[in-house]
Amino acid sequence: MKLESMSKNIINIMFTLAKNEMLGRLLTHDVSNPYDLSLAKPTVEGLIKPDASTAKIFPYPFDAEATNLDGSFIRVYYNDGEFNDNEVIVESNIHIDIIVSKTLWLINDNGRESLIRPYDIAGRVIDLVGRRSIGTNVKLRFEGYQHLYVNTKYDCIRLYADYMSVETWWHMSIRDADELDTKLLLLSGSTFKVGNLEIIPFTFDEIIKGYGYTNYMNSLQWISLSIDDFIKSVLDIEKRILLEKERASLKTFDFYTKLGGHDMLESLLIALSMIFRTKDIRVIEDGVIGINFEKLGIYSYDENGKLSVNNEVLSTINENEILLIHRDNFDEIVEVVKLQNYLKKPESNKEKSEEQYADEESRVLAEQMKKNEEKVSKVKKRQALENDEDEGSMDIFDIISSVSTKSNSINKLNIWALTLYQLYDEYARLELIDNYDFSIKAMMAGAEKIDIKHWSSKI
Repeated sequence: MKLESMSKNIINIMFTLAKNEMLGRLLTHDVSNPYDLSLAKPTVEGLIKPDASTAKIFPYPFDAEATNLDGSFIRVYYNDGEFNDNEVIVESNIHIDIIVSKTLWLINDNGRESLIRPYDIAGRVIDLVGRRSIGTNVKLRFEGYQHLYVNTKYDCIRLYADYMSVETWWHMSIRDADELDTKLLLLSGSTFKVGNLEIIPFTFDEIIKGYGYTNYMNSLQWISLSIDDFIKSVLDIEKRILLEKERASLKTFDFYTKLGGHDMLESLLIALSMIFRTKDIRVIEDGVIGINFEKLGIYSYDENGKLSVNNEVLSTINENEILLIHRDNFDEIVEVVKLQNYLKKPESNKEKSEEQYADEESRVLAEQMKKNEEKVSKVKKRQALENDEDEGSMDIFDIISSVSTKSNSINKLNIWALTLYQLYDEYARLELIDNYDFSIKAMMAGAEKIDIKHWSSKI
């Protein structure tokens, strides 16, 4: 984030809060029932204009020495931040302080249940500018709150938040989004972002006409290799033992770019070229892959065909335009690609949180148990398919044919506009509907002990 963006962000938050009438009433009317519609309606200008007698929302902290008037106030400001080497803000925290004089904390809405004024204000603030707010260009990721003593006159509820623009929200990092948000974004065919890298899901039309389904899936499988896959492929026992000892410090990207040889690196570049929809992709230095460096004019070829760097162009390019793949973002890129292509399911926040282990032996044991569970799950799925010979030989052609025939809205003309995730989700839902209908008919025919799973159940 640039320094000039800070003013815009704070003003956006202030205006969004000031436009809400009920929040304005809570701030403006120092009475037991501020929701009384017979009271004057607050104005946006009156709430945020600093020299107005009715001003209640300010872009700077509260004066801890103020004790002269009763009232309720909101203060919105950046509390702290960190710069990177280019003096661009990489991390910042916004404070929204809700300061209410102690005589006004309790409110009563026409004799109904009593409310705490600052809590009511805080709830409205989160609804208006939180990550799930609707119809606004402001999104804050609230991380917590704190009750603070100001002075003998006032107490404060402080909300801690990070600023997210609407663009950032709808191009959500997979590690920031919770399970529900991830599934909705996948179902809508939305773009995901890993840092400043955009990963756009392919439709079937793009896959078939641009790459061919088999080649496309082979590329996805190639970048989905795990550290275990790499280590097991090493035939030299001594090297394998050494890698096992160092595995805690290794990442899959290391095998592709440093340990796997030239052919493995070239195969990775081909796969990434497909994922990011560009042929302008190359290793720019040890362990770093650059995207669109030639398009941006950073790299160019001289008359002898030799590649050179244009440092003048490089110095003028915005940092967000420089697209890099490295060992610290590669795993997240692979995770997004797997999700978009139904190669793995979204995880809940609990599953995504880092697990704490007492020692290295406990970590290894837990990982091994997880792998065993995944193997059992795969065997069960394969056995379920092999129970029926026709089903066991089912491929993507059969799934497309089935969905386009069974679905009420998807047919053989429009199915090609779906992503892989959308297709498999449709297929899974149709299968649930069929199973539900079959169970109902079986019960009506006198069958007992039927385990009915409703067709709208979680897939």
